[in-house]
Amino acid sequence: QTIGGTGTGPATAVALAERDNHTIVLLSDGAPNCMGSSSGSTEDHRQMINAANLQRAIIHCFGIAAYGNCEIFLRNVAADSGGRYFSVP
Repeated sequence: QTIGGTGTGPATAVALAERDNHTIVLLSDGAPNCMGSSSGSTEDHRQMINAANLQRAIIHCFGIAAYGNCEIFLRNVAADSGGRYFSVP
């Protein structure tokens, strides 16, 4: 539901809760900023994703017009899991 927040950590954690998922495709056009984690910071979302990735799934990230902190965040999430980052202009 569109309410002006980007819940990347919680949404990705839900996908990772399905332990048969070994590859995740994460598309985002904004930096995570929802309160689904303690402060909503990009680092909190990244930690939430890493903690949920018990099966060591590969996460490929697509940044839709992503720049700055959002691009850095998505690049880090991909790198953490051995995935790749793709820029989508």
